[in-house]
Amino acid sequence: MTSPNQPASLDENTASTAKPERTLKIVSKRKLFWQAFLAAVMLTIAAYFVTPLFERKINFQRYVESQVILSPVGGDVSITSQLRPGYIYELSRRHIRTLVDVRPDGEEQRQASSDEMRSAAENVGIDFYYIPVPHESIPDKAVMELSDVLSRGKTPTVLYCRTGKRAARLYALAEASRASGAGMDDILKLVRDAGFDAEDLKDDLARRIALRETTPTAK
Repeated sequence: MTSPNQPASLDENTASTAKPERTLKIVSKRKLFWQAFLAAVMLTIAAYFVTPLFERKINFQRYVESQVILSPVGGDVSITSQLRPGYIYELSRRHIRTLVDVRPDGEEQRQASSDEMRSAAENVGIDFYYIPVPHESIPDKAVMELSDVLSRGKTPTVLYCRTGKRAARLYALAEASRASGAGMDDILKLVRDAGFDAEDLKDDLARRIALRETTPTAK
C-alpha cells in the first residue's frame, strides 16, 4: 500500500495521462462527424437549388433551338421569322456572321427593336443590317441595300421579319437583280422550298433579270 507521501506509480501516471488523450480523440471524432454531416447537408441543399436552375437553362436552350428555324434560300443565305435578343447567341452558336432585319420597327408592341437586335448581335460579333420592308410593297431601295449586303457582307447570312415572308420575297428580288443570279424558275423554287411564295413577283423578277442581262458587268 502506498503512503500519501510516496510518489505515484508509473501505472497511475500512465492512466492519468491516457484519459485526456482518449477524451481528445472522442472530441476529434465527433468534430469530424459533424463537419462531414454539415458538408453533406450543404451539398444536398446546393443540389436541390442548383439542379433545377441547370435544368431550366437546358430547357431554355432547347426552347431557343426550337424557335430559331433557318430555311435556306440559296448559297449561305437563310430565312427565319421574328427573332429576339435572347436568340442571338443561338445564331452565333450556328456560326451566323450577318443578320438582316427586314421588319420595320413598331409593328407590334412587344417586338424587339432594330437597336436592341443590333446591340445583341454586335455583342457576339455578328454584323447587323436594318432594311425595313412594309407589308404593302418592296421598295427598290431595300432591294439595292440587300444586294449590297449580300455582295459584300460576311456569310452565312440570316434575313428575318415577322413570319419570314417579306424576307424571302426581298431575297428573291435581290437574287433576280444580281448579275450572275439564278433564273426565274430557280428563284421561285428556292423561295417555295423555304416555305414561302413569290409567284406574284414574276413580272418584277423578269424585269430585273432582263435588266441584268443588258447591264455590262464591271471588269
